[in-house]
Amino acid sequence: MTSLLDILKEADLRIGFTNHFKNIGVRSNLERDILQRRLLLCLYGLGSNTGLKRICASIDNE
Repeated sequence: MTSLLDILKEADLRIGFTNHFKNIGVRSNLERDILQRRLLLCLYGLGSNTGLKRICASIDNE
């Protein structure tokens, strides 16, 4: 059985869809790999109906 997070990571590895997300601010202080990880976790939280608060509470500080 494959998890949703594995599918999102594999899809991003193959087609790079997180590269198409743009920052709406003037500048970004986040490195690309941290931003990519946060985007994938965000999509996972919404797609699995886990919720963003629960996902944020379970990840380590970056």
